[in-house]
Amino acid sequence: MVGNSEAADLLRGFLTREVLGRLATALPVEKPEARASLAASQLVGVAFVRHILRVEPLASASVAEVAGWTGPTLQRYLTESLAVQPA
Repeated sequence: MVGNSEAADLLRGFLTREVLGRLATALPVEKPEARASLAASQLVGVAFVRHILRVEPLASASVAEVAGWTGPTLQRYLTESLAVQPA
């Protein structure tokens, strides 16, 4: 999909329509579309690095470890403030 624009278009359409759209509709918070996109980017990135690139230690981590590492970030994206903090 990374190197094939047609496959990328198909995946983007599916994710946008079937996953992100439904998630955004279910989120009772500000900027639900942005939140759904951020969560998806985290999940797709983790899946790509873990299962396609097989980068350690993520590749051999248990499901519980991966959930523990990524869960707080997903929770923040979906429920906490998205306000930009000054540097």
